[in-house]
Amino acid sequence: MEKLANLETLPTTGFEVQCFPVKIKGASAGWCRPVAIIRD
Repeated sequence: MEKLANLETLPTTGFEVQCFPVKIKGASAGWCRPVAIIRD
């Protein structure tokens, strides 16, 4: 993954990252939507 922003706002521990792909018809590649899930 490239060009992730605002990583300094995440806590040092207690979170996981999930990436949701964006499918593009007829393409061999695409991008993803990374989401940080913070656990309490």
